[in-house]
Amino acid sequence: MPIVLRVGGFAFGIYLNDHPPAHVHVYYSGGSVVVELESERFRDVRGMSKADVNAAVRLARAHHAELIAKWKLLHPDEET
Repeated sequence: MPIVLRVGGFAFGIYLNDHPPAHVHVYYSGGSVVVELESERFRDVRGMSKADVNAAVRLARAHHAELIAKWKLLHPDEET
């Protein structure tokens, strides 16, 4: 899984063979969460505090255009 963005200690990754909707796997301090890029919903929280999940969602929002562009680059045949 390529890490497509690192910011504030958070690492944002996108699996090459992943499924829609467009989303990122966010890793921080030994924990992880999946954030959907359009809806900003999150799921699969593992070992992350609520504050860290909220920070991950805020960072995904702040870097939305860049993350969508990376998703499209890695998944050219899918709609976002």
